[in-house]
Amino acid sequence: MTLATIAVTCSPLRDSRPPAVTFRLPALDRAATQPTLPLAEAPHTDGPSGVPDAAQRAARAFCRALVEVLQGRRGASTLIPAMSRETWSLLDRTREERLRPTLTVVSTRIQSPTDGVLEVSAHLSEAGTATAAALRLEDDGRWTCRALELALDAGRLRRSDRGTS
Repeated sequence: MTLATIAVTCSPLRDSRPPAVTFRLPALDRAATQPTLPLAEAPHTDGPSGVPDAAQRAARAFCRALVEVLQGRRGASTLIPAMSRETWSLLDRTREERLRPTLTVVSTRIQSPTDGVLEVSAHLSEAGTATAAALRLEDDGRWTCRALELALDAGRLRRSDRGTS
């Protein structure tokens, strides 16, 4: 039995990436293209729904706090001042049944049917599954959650009583 020696030569691989292209932005004379708007004061900006920005921030912050309670990252008692008895009771019962550490807020929709009232729907996600929450916030010196509905489990809607205590 004889062993044969085979010589193999390899050429280096060519770089398969396209060459980098440098983009140059044109120099703009912004003063010549953008006239100054004749505004005496900054315009008041409501969100696209016509709800004041401060109210939208309050509603989104409340949704985040609600989810943090359901995740177990925040104590349910921290929301007592911002909720009616019925809504807090629903939140506490839901949290005690099962913590939801992967629950996140995907988006919120906020509308104001009358002054001092916000209706919020929140698209939530739990481990890739879409869930939802709906709540009604009323301004009585501070935003208070008066109604809460949670659709966290398939086929089961949890609803607070419609009372206002």
